[in-house]
Amino acid sequence: MGPPPDGTGRPGAGRSWPAELLRAPVAWRTWRSVVYLLAAAPLGSAAFAALAAAGLACLLAMPLALVGVVLLGVVLHAVREYGAVSRALAAAVLGERVPAPRRRQPADRGLLPWLRAALGDLDGWRAVAFVVVSTPVRVVGLGAVALAAGTAVALVASPVAWLVLDPTQVDADGTVHRSIVQFGDVYVDTWPEAMTVAALGALGLFAAPWLARAAAVDVALVRALLGPTRLVARVESLEETRALAVDDTAATLRRIERDLHDGAQARLVALAMHLDMAREELVGDAVDAERVGRARTLVGGPTGTRPRPSPSCGRSPARSTRRRSTGASTRRWPPSRPAARCRAG
Repeated sequence: MGPPPDGTGRPGAGRSWPAELLRAPVAWRTWRSVVYLLAAAPLGSAAFAALAAAGLACLLAMPLALVGVVLLGVVLHAVREYGAVSRALAAAVLGERVPAPRRRQPADRGLLPWLRAALGDLDGWRAVAFVVVSTPVRVVGLGAVALAAGTAVALVASPVAWLVLDPTQVDADGTVHRSIVQFGDVYVDTWPEAMTVAALGALGLFAAPWLARAAAVDVALVRALLGPTRLVARVESLEETRALAVDDTAATLRRIERDLHDGAQARLVALAMHLDMAREELVGDAVDAERVGRARTLVGGPTGTRPRPSPSCGRSPARSTRRRSTGASTRRWPPSRPAARCRAG
């Protein structure tokens, strides 16, 4: 694993450029970028060739009724799958996770709804654009890294090869030069010149890894063409926020309802206990005991059942008679506040 990220969120972002230049050949990001280009360049080349062949087949099959259109829908579907592979590769090698765009579903079963969904899928056409644009970036990036690194290694090793192989070259005038490196008409045939070339090669070794950062350009293309658009991402974020708000509101309402129910029930139980204690204390006073017992009945029975208020308490006789005649239940909980004449006893 590489060094931990600093406050900017990027590994080594707080270092100065000389330190970054010296660490470039051994930095984890450099080697991951090289591995990514080694895997992505052949994959992109194969996808580009397959897309070109499929596009040519679609053009040739267009006169054959729906054959060309169906083939085009299949190509768009396959290119979307290639986009999924590219996203997985970026996540596995570089740690860049790009969410997949939402797939457009057909409105109904059948060939025509599937064709409408496939041909109207904007993300499928964006994946086609990704294949066309990213393939040159991958191939050129990998080629530049290989050429720069190979040239730098050859220059660094040139003094050793010059000493061991003892090469000779003849110029246009017939002069023999003991040189293994030649720049036009300039022959490197002395030790100072050979060491200077080796120093230039060493600088190339530190500069070549920066060409591997072309992988960052490819990752930017992955995000731009294979990920969801800003509008879609915004809509999905709003939908998720709304769903969370609805769930939180429902949970809050359930908690309030539970608290209200539990609190009222606890107060009723406490009141019933106090009334039982008061009735026990008023055993000798029949009138007060009857009043306490009546209040106890309003709070709840001895077994915790709901009270049955008198039909004449708190409503008109006509309403009570109508309820009894229809057989409808008139019990409510908690009991409604008794009328003044019921409280008078």
